[in-house]
Amino acid sequence: MNTDRLVKKFKDGSSLEKISQEYKMEKKKLRALLIDELGHDNYLKTVHANGGRAVARKLMDSDYKAKYVKKMSLSVKESLGMKMQKEPFRLAWIAKARLGSAKGIGKLRDAMNDPEFYRNWKIKCKIAGMECYLKRSGIHRANSKNRRKWSICGLKKTGKKMIGPHGEKMYNKLEVSVAQILDSLKMEYKYEKIIAVENKNGFVSVDFILPRIPSLFIEVTYWSDSEGKIKELRKKWKLIKSRYPDARMIVVTQPKRIDDYLALSQTDINILTPIKLKQYIAETPS
Repeated sequence: MNTDRLVKKFKDGSSLEKISQEYKMEKKKLRALLIDELGHDNYLKTVHANGGRAVARKLMDSDYKAKYVKKMSLSVKESLGMKMQKEPFRLAWIAKARLGSAKGIGKLRDAMNDPEFYRNWKIKCKIAGMECYLKRSGIHRANSKNRRKWSICGLKKTGKKMIGPHGEKMYNKLEVSVAQILDSLKMEYKYEKIIAVENKNGFVSVDFILPRIPSLFIEVTYWSDSEGKIKELRKKWKLIKSRYPDARMIVVTQPKRIDDYLALSQTDINILTPIKLKQYIAETPS
């Protein structure tokens, strides 16, 4: 057996499978031989390089490329979604994005001093704006019935990575915790209940409602931007109260966020942790 020739084939891109078949050698023995000849680090580098070449060749096929891009996009999205559940990563991501945005805006402002760049920029913005308008005008011109239909469809398609006690797909661990608490109390619940109200979409969604306590609405917030979430909840609550004057709302958040959300507290809104929610529900007559 010509070892030098075998090693050269491997370094030129031949796979272990192909070489093992050609030289009638078990892959385990072939791997050991190559590591002995190249060293462990160089062996791994060559394996990775060969893998890259193989993928590059396959990507020349348009069908394979389309499937590969879709698969990788989904993998990255799922990985990022899981990492975003962890607050340190999420806050670091936001800070990095803001820094990148600030740098980008600074460079853009500098570029705007160039008359030619500024002129081309205005032309491109006009073209892009018109294209966007034409693509989206159907939604904006739609009657309330269609707008409500499309909004609900969009709500259902929003990515959810967590699973509730009855197999529901949920946004985060806090929602799952609330569902588990309600389930442990034998309290039937409806998740993401759609309620018809007088707004552009014709509805709002509520995280949890309880058929046995129909006047109680439960919202769960995982947001670190408490100020923005409070504004959103106040708008939603105003719409719900216009239809159900006797309604009460519970906002469930993490213990470390309680102080941030107390600004929302009022006679018909309670700000609770999951533990306090369990006590509250247990003591509330059905």
